[in-house]
Amino acid sequence: LTDTGVGKFELAYLKNKEGYEIDFVIVKNGKAFLPIEVKISKENPSDSWKKILSQTGCKLGIQLVMTPNVYKIFEFPDYKILTVSAAHFLQMLV
Repeated sequence: LTDTGVGKFELAYLKNKEGYEIDFVIVKNGKAFLPIEVKISKENPSDSWKKILSQTGCKLGIQLVMTPNVYKIFEFPDYKILTVSAAHFLQMLV
């Protein structure tokens, strides 16, 4: 456990045999917790989401973009993708 007692966290990278990848995956207690894809300006979910997200067991993914003032939720049958400006996302962490 961590100092706060909430679990063991790690940062990982995902890539499947077909070459699709997710830039970051926050892993909590050995299981994928939050996948994060980073794009310069692509506001629509990348193709990697539909190829990899189901393999993680996660129902939510975050796609960060450099474009300001972006906050969109894309809903699919088995998961949701939040596309958000990187600056806005980082402000939410403080």
